[in-house]
Amino acid sequence: MQHLSSVPLRQCLVIGSNDEDRQKLVRLLMAYGFELAIAEDAEQAFAISRTRPADLVVMPETINGLDSFDLIRRLHRAERGTAPKVLVYADRPEAGVIGRAIWGGASECFVKPFDASIIELKLRQVGAVQPRT
Repeated sequence: MQHLSSVPLRQCLVIGSNDEDRQKLVRLLMAYGFELAIAEDAEQAFAISRTRPADLVVMPETINGLDSFDLIRRLHRAERGTAPKVLVYADRPEAGVIGRAIWGGASECFVKPFDASIIELKLRQVGAVQPRT
């Protein structure tokens, strides 16, 4: 396995109401040297985004009754029009859920359960990590 490093995407916001998922994502993302911010709900995510815009956002398909489409749109407004890379994770591999997330502005999607190899693949796909030289 190649060693990876994060590239210009330094600020990462992890959103999730499920403590287990959130902790697992934080643990996996720490390996890439991101500066992590953690939000348990949408309102916390919006507050963080106004003071500390993220380069990368990792979030569930829904949180606080907002689906990923609405949440991504609101995050873009909170981040003053910047467009962070967004990874959305879903509980089930339904085309409608994934399609709505992508249509809403997600850069990539993945399905639970996830592990280090899936996170690495998705980070590579959005250009957040690259092999070290």
